[in-house]
Amino acid sequence: MASSLTKSTDLVRKLIVFFIIFAIFVFIFDFILALISPEERDTPLPRRDNKGYVEANNALGTIPRFPVRSLTLAPDTRASYALTSALPEFPPTVNVYRIDRPTETFLSVPNALKTAAALGFDPDQYQNTSDDVLFWSTPNSTRTLTYNKVLEDWLLEVNLATDPAAQLDDKELVTIQDFYKQAAVGIIGSLGPESGMFSTDTVRVDYIDIDASGNYTRFVQPTDARYARVALFKALESSSLVENYQPREGEVASRPVTSEVRKTAYMSAPAELVLQGSADEPDEDILSYKYREFLPADKGVYTLINPETAWNNVQANLGYLYWLRPEDRDVFDPYEQVVVTRFDAQPEKTRIIYLEPDNWDPNLPYTQFLQPFYIFEGIARLQDGREAEFAFIVEALNNSSYNNGD
Repeated sequence: MASSLTKSTDLVRKLIVFFIIFAIFVFIFDFILALISPEERDTPLPRRDNKGYVEANNALGTIPRFPVRSLTLAPDTRASYALTSALPEFPPTVNVYRIDRPTETFLSVPNALKTAAALGFDPDQYQNTSDDVLFWSTPNSTRTLTYNKVLEDWLLEVNLATDPAAQLDDKELVTIQDFYKQAAVGIIGSLGPESGMFSTDTVRVDYIDIDASGNYTRFVQPTDARYARVALFKALESSSLVENYQPREGEVASRPVTSEVRKTAYMSAPAELVLQGSADEPDEDILSYKYREFLPADKGVYTLINPETAWNNVQANLGYLYWLRPEDRDVFDPYEQVVVTRFDAQPEKTRIIYLEPDNWDPNLPYTQFLQPFYIFEGIARLQDGREAEFAFIVEALNNSSYNNGD
């Protein structure tokens, strides 16, 4: 009996000693590990929900809502909405830019003289039609150039019926793919605007004829048309990565996102050109030039709603019908009000865009920002059996990021 008790006591002692040794070993192991990597041990691993993108700072405060004018459908439209596949993933944050107030600088007039010369005008032969506006005309008055030095607003107009260069027979369009995209970006750079904001990735080319009233008719092939109408959309970084961003091992690297800057009308663009021939003689081959400069200044970073929420907002009539063209209508035809039965959005075309105002107005706060929108594009089914291209745009920020423009 005593022998059994002694054996039990010895076993308990051995277990206690083993536990103490084990505890000491664990303590020493933790201590050594803490010395090796104290920061990783003491600081919880950060969540990577932002995936390397700059976090929201709302640096510009609340943003005044942009009063977009939506196209209207026929009153008896009762359309359904669908996605042809899953929506793509977007960054968690997006940039909002404040637009610089337009102002004349010391270089405004000298640079304007260079632009006038590049377009074939005698740069010194201009009139001041007002304190802010310079006006050039060719001797035969078939070409005029107007420049507002405060607004940085350019307008080149050519009388196609009387201008000698517009009557030349050897000005056939070039049939090389993307030729006019590259030519237009080069021309913009030579005319003075911030060419770094323009890219061939954000250029649209339409082959056209122009009637006596100035109306455009589009052709699919350049061999059937007389002119190339080029719409240049600016490219602006919409989602930025944190400084010195490095993806973790095994993590798919995030990339900064660039978005196009568009106007309130789908077919309009920040810069527009009409070109003929090989576009290598600006004084002959540029038949129209429109551009007003809006330069982004400081920016803020805001939370971007996810595309599913944006699409739901479209279906809840919180978006804007931005484009609708039946298949048998020219892209330059006046808008046709139709009955739509179904909108099928193509998610691969979903992206972020910025809307640029037509004017900068100190009394209209929304004109002082470049703010982001989601754009959804696809094919609409019409009640009469036709199909139509469509585009909806919808605000990309959460509701608390906006104000009423006060």
